[in-house]
Amino acid sequence: MSIEEKFEKVAIKHNKIILYHSKDVIKVIEECRCQNRNIYGIDAFKLYENNAKIQPFMEYSIDFSIDGVIGGYWDESIEFIKGQTDEELVFEIVYEQQKTLNAKKKIVIGAIFVIAILMIFLYFGLHGTIWGISKSENSTSEYLDEWIIQLIGLIIIFAIVIFAFGISVIRKKKADKKLDEDTRQRNKKVNRYFIVWIIIFAILVNINEDVAEYYIICSISLLILFYVLILFVARVINKNGDRVKIEHENLMNYCDALSFIRILKIMRVIFCWHPKGRYGYGELLIYAYTHLGEFEKAKIHLKILKNNRVVKKDVVNKIALYALAIELFLTCEEFENAKNELQNFEELLNVSEISQHEKENNLCYIQWCKRKIDGFEGKYSDLELLLLDKIKTTEINLMMVVLKYDLAKVYLKMNRKEEAMELLDYVLKNGGNTYYAKESKKLIF
Repeated sequence: MSIEEKFEKVAIKHNKIILYHSKDVIKVIEECRCQNRNIYGIDAFKLYENNAKIQPFMEYSIDFSIDGVIGGYWDESIEFIKGQTDEELVFEIVYEQQKTLNAKKKIVIGAIFVIAILMIFLYFGLHGTIWGISKSENSTSEYLDEWIIQLIGLIIIFAIVIFAFGISVIRKKKADKKLDEDTRQRNKKVNRYFIVWIIIFAILVNINEDVAEYYIICSISLLILFYVLILFVARVINKNGDRVKIEHENLMNYCDALSFIRILKIMRVIFCWHPKGRYGYGELLIYAYTHLGEFEKAKIHLKILKNNRVVKKDVVNKIALYALAIELFLTCEEFENAKNELQNFEELLNVSEISQHEKENNLCYIQWCKRKIDGFEGKYSDLELLLLDKIKTTEINLMMVVLKYDLAKVYLKMNRKEEAMELLDYVLKNGGNTYYAKESKKLIF
């Protein structure tokens, strides 16, 4: 999915110009960094009369291309945007477009594939053994030297190897540059294995006379089909994996929990073929159902995950699952269950062999949850200070909605209704389809 499609919901389109507000521009720049696309410049504009008219402001624009140096300019761009204080400004980002494979290269690769197929038929036609038909006494091979047949065989193998290499080039050109190093190494390994097997078959065809050519060509054909199938499956997984990331970002930024659950259900078959996939799928569903307010469904998946063998073996996954369980019980206000999970979590940290830094971070999280529970059970002033402090440092919209919803509940218990209503109004406007927006609507009306 392109950057334009990913940020379509927040983009302002004026004719052919795509503009963003300053808070969204930074996200676009970070996406350019992830995809390794250079920033060439940023142009500033102001819109008037309901976006009907536009006026450029060169004094608030910057051009990185004049430096003559090839570089990302991501940090410089973010620093430049943060320095703009005029909230009416909107920005167009000029960045490197996604490179596509040259049409001539595509034609060459296709031609090589066609030549390889024709050579295969010619080779086995000369041997008189196309698809298992025995060669006759008057076969054409009687009138051609053996070295010509061997040469054609080598050309076939060479063409197939070049075709495989061409496919690898296409994958590399079209691949998302933000793939992690492990994924890149796996892709390289698949390509290496494919070419090695082709070479092995070449040796069998040209050296081992006891191996029937029919079985060799069938094996090569099956190998090619298997390789193409792997490419297709990988493409489907990557495409839908990107959709999961996008919908997760929409959940965090726009509080759209329903769309996130919808894409997870579409991806269920791909996720659940392996224990690690089932764990990741269940973890995301618990998180989404918690924020949607479907607590019973979240508890069902929590129970399933506790019996997953990936969780039982890996301490990191156990820690993540405890954090999800605590968040679930705090949201649905089952404080006794939350206390039990906190106790088990603390016991796990005491016996786990994790780094001191990770242990300290998790202990801080436990203390935060304990203070939150104490606050809802009567220590309202302490919880108010705790939540106000968190609100100052939070930039993610979903977390801001959660914190302000909790603070509104505290104010209601302290009989500070005006302040509570102001916070609930914010949650209702920014909470999307989450549990917090639904509950705010009930409390307001």
